[in-house]
Amino acid sequence: MSAIEAGLQQEGAAQDVPLRRNRDFLLLMGGQYTSAVGSQVSQFAFPLLVLAMTGSAGWAGLAAALVGAPFFFLCLPAGALLDRWDRKRVMILCDVGRALCLGSIPLAFVLGRLTLLQLCACALVEGCLFTFFDIALSSGVPRVVAPAQVGRATTIESQMRQTSFMLGPVLGGILFGIGRTLPALVDALSYLVSIFSLASIKGAFQTERAETAGSLGSQIREGFAWLWQHRLIRFFAVLAAVGNSFDNSLWLIFVVLAVHMHAPSWSIGTAFGLAGISGFLAPLANMLLQRFPLRPLLLITQWSTVILLPALLVIPNVALLCVLVGVIIFASALQGTYLYSYRQRIVPDQVMGRATSVFRLIAYTGSPIALWATGLLLQFAGAGATVLALLTMTLLTAIMVTLNVQVRHAQTGEKVGAGQGEAPDAVSNNRDA
Repeated sequence: MSAIEAGLQQEGAAQDVPLRRNRDFLLLMGGQYTSAVGSQVSQFAFPLLVLAMTGSAGWAGLAAALVGAPFFFLCLPAGALLDRWDRKRVMILCDVGRALCLGSIPLAFVLGRLTLLQLCACALVEGCLFTFFDIALSSGVPRVVAPAQVGRATTIESQMRQTSFMLGPVLGGILFGIGRTLPALVDALSYLVSIFSLASIKGAFQTERAETAGSLGSQIREGFAWLWQHRLIRFFAVLAAVGNSFDNSLWLIFVVLAVHMHAPSWSIGTAFGLAGISGFLAPLANMLLQRFPLRPLLLITQWSTVILLPALLVIPNVALLCVLVGVIIFASALQGTYLYSYRQRIVPDQVMGRATSVFRLIAYTGSPIALWATGLLLQFAGAGATVLALLTMTLLTAIMVTLNVQVRHAQTGEKVGAGQGEAPDAVSNNRDA
């Protein structure tokens, strides 16, 4: 049997298997949930470990930044290479490297050889391998489920990520209190679970490919060209960039407002749980995604944020502040889940890695700038002016969504021709199946 025939047979079988009985999908999600929690455990504790070793907040910030820095340099070549390579094999190799890297920290600590240089090197290696792994995971999820199940599958993946954001910091704090390098050991063990689950998956994470022609640079340019020609997905990238910047700014505003309310530290820590709460609401999100077409859902989530934001300035206590921020975050997460699911169904597998890397480069670039600008505004202009600036950005985005022609056409499920930037084989846009 050829690889193409095997892929078709796998896809046909997946059509008849609910996700709860899809062995490959359950293995993938189980392994990645364990790994995601482990990663959040170590990422929460890592700056604390550096701070305990050096007593310097500057070094702690630098070490934490080294985890995210490789993404901006590697995401484009990683996307192009993952459209050439076996994605599942790359994911396994990345997890092997990350397990060895994180496992070296408690080993060096026991031997009395742990240094700041090793911690920085581990952070850099972790960031490099994460870049390849994350793009491969995003590109591979649609390959282990039937096309009609992609929406539900991506919602479950989003739920997995959100709940890990809640559980990881809590476990990280407890484990760090028991032993400073214990979070790194737990993360290393979580990568072993991920390796086992990936190795047990029978299906491939990509379709059969012809031999790739052209240089790596030309392949990257093709990813840019595909996104540029696909005007709706290009607009989604802009929305994602604004959304990520908004989320980072909102978190910082939340912390500052809570401090001004003289809230105890434990109540400020509830910020870590708000994202997780939205993850528990993912079944509700999936129900809404199945019933709302693209444009109404975007309008509801965007304009509801515009309406709720001014209330940040009149909330009397931290409890109500948590509720308000939680509702705003849920609206943001709902919109992000819908756009992610839509993009996963539209992008052809042949350019999935490159399109994903270009999309995420646009989506993540503005976040550090927004966070820095929000901090400056809070310090020199105050909370009122900062919320007003954030409200202005959100209002302009809502107007863009309302007036966007591609979003309006997508509401009807009408296929947009390739000459207009839409994939010729686009699925119906009426609902997220």
